[in-house]
Amino acid sequence: GFKVDIAFQDKQGKTLKQWVDSNATVTAETQKSKEITVSDETAYQQNLTKNGQQVATYIDRGDKVMIITYSAPSAKFGEGGDFYNNLITSIKLT
Repeated sequence: GFKVDIAFQDKQGKTLKQWVDSNATVTAETQKSKEITVSDETAYQQNLTKNGQQVATYIDRGDKVMIITYSAPSAKFGEGGDFYNNLITSIKLT
């Protein structure tokens, strides 16, 4: 029941932080994003609540945003948290 999705979206000329903030407004997410480091670069992570319990990590990739989303059934959500965090910390950007 654990799921990890990776998608890319155009930043539309915005900084990563601007894109994350505007995306949260468009999707009506009320959870604030937090700044994290992925492969020595600033990224953002946000708990999502609109479509069930999820965590999304946003990584700057030039003119795109890499979005890595983890989801699981509510009863099992916490069980996959370590796996997701290990996945995020293992990313090497070149």
